[in-house]
Amino acid sequence: MILSHRCGAVLVSMGEEGSRVFTRAFPAYVPAYQVKAVDTTGACDAFLGAVLFGLCQLDYPRLDAVTLNAWQGLLTFGNAAGGLITRKRGGIPALPERWQIQELQHQAR
Repeated sequence: MILSHRCGAVLVSMGEEGSRVFTRAFPAYVPAYQVKAVDTTGACDAFLGAVLFGLCQLDYPRLDAVTLNAWQGLLTFGNAAGGLITRKRGGIPALPERWQIQELQHQAR
């Protein structure tokens, strides 16, 4: 995938198949967490919200400056959020807290 000079990154959420990011420097892939899904409402929103939250925590001036390792961490965090929301019914009521996302990441190691 070739990105224009105005696009720093493209995120792709693939549900139970994980997620990808494409930058001008590299692509990255992170597999999904295996969860027993009850309702997928809001999964992509939770994924994207978690990735954006993570980006805001980083000190990078531009998306194309984010390292491969950082992107992998962001995708992992987003995948955990997207997976957790599917364990309950409803989009907003099922949104996980930050500590729950981190707990799933820790358990999966």
